[in-house]
Amino acid sequence: GLRGQDEGTRPVPLESRQSSALALLSAFAETMEKSGDVERSLVELLSQALDAAGVPRGRLYLLDTAGRLVLRSTQGEARSVTGTAPASPADDERVLHQVLDRGEPQVFTASASLAEHRGLVERLGGHTVLAVPVSAREKPLGVLCLISDARALEDHTWTSFGRVLAIHLGQ
Repeated sequence: GLRGQDEGTRPVPLESRQSSALALLSAFAETMEKSGDVERSLVELLSQALDAAGVPRGRLYLLDTAGRLVLRSTQGEARSVTGTAPASPADDERVLHQVLDRGEPQVFTASASLAEHRGLVERLGGHTVLAVPVSAREKPLGVLCLISDARALEDHTWTSFGRVLAIHLGQ
């Protein structure tokens, strides 16, 4: 919606982004403790991360038993998907796997120099994608993607927002 686009373009101080990320993590930890359901807790975290970031759309990909990244939830898209459709095409899965292997959040833009990065952004339907690796006790679980129509996600504060999430989700 418009709210997300407006907030996505307005500069937000770094401290405020980091405290938003920490607040999200504490809510996530609480949900995890109550339900013990990692996937449901991550879907909830995605929803809260979109609100905190002022970004309209997001996706959650989780590793399946074969080690493939599978789309488990979409939010803010025309149709909401929760299922087991593999991340497609193979290029997208490879890019997201690299984020997971690195353990570092990464920002991809429509003007990225690598064609597979541009392709991912194009297929997710935004201008900028912040991909945040998710792991628990150093075991990789999947990738959260925040998808923005604005160029604002290229800002370094977004990467640090993603880094705070990634570090704490990895503990």
